[in-house]
Amino acid sequence: MVKTPKHNELIVVALADTDETRRMHHRLRYQVYCEELGYEDPRSFSDGEERDRFDEDAVHFVAYDRRNQNWVGALRLIPPSVHDLPLLAATGIAGEVLPLFRERRVAEISRMCVPARIRKSSDGFLASNGRVESRCASESALIFFALVRASVGYAFQQKIDYLAFLTSLPLSRLLARLGIKDHPAGTACNHRGIRYPRIADVAGLFQDLIGAHSDHPFVPKLAPEPFLRHSLFPEVFCPEQALAACG
Repeated sequence: MVKTPKHNELIVVALADTDETRRMHHRLRYQVYCEELGYEDPRSFSDGEERDRFDEDAVHFVAYDRRNQNWVGALRLIPPSVHDLPLLAATGIAGEVLPLFRERRVAEISRMCVPARIRKSSDGFLASNGRVESRCASESALIFFALVRASVGYAFQQKIDYLAFLTSLPLSRLLARLGIKDHPAGTACNHRGIRYPRIADVAGLFQDLIGAHSDHPFVPKLAPEPFLRHSLFPEVFCPEQALAACG
């Protein structure tokens, strides 16, 4: 049974299965990948919504901050049914891992992003021992954690065995310190900077992040469900207000 989030649960992740949430997903990507980081040419997206050929098959998520009624992060999951996942073209996959891709057992996480206004407010949120500092039980780390947790919940439901992604060393270290366990999957590549392919076992992540009622300090700040389908729970997200706020 799905529980409606309480007011002390700050971040709720929507599976973007409506026009409103899909637009917001692509707007957040445009803001981060085109305007802030310059990874994509904004002139290619006259509607202010960054997208590519993988989006037709992908599952899209957006994170919603209930405190200020704003969408604050995005992630997409490209399913194993897609013939050539993006990271296969970007880097060399380790021989022992490659059969998992060929057997269609791996989904790819990509386009995970949080706007700069949130990222810049979150420096130093973790102490050296990996515990969350009280002044920052917050912002970009919490949103990244919520988005990954949502992708794990969806993958587990769909009986997907593994999640793979390209990541920088800082983000890989961040995920490790948040208790998100992954493993090397191949050789580094130059893709918007040096990136490393990583792979994670969905069942193990589900147990750590969702199934075991984790005592991670971020969990009380998240909705009990790893994600909610926006079409079924529109009242939780107030999309009209959030879309207007983003402009």
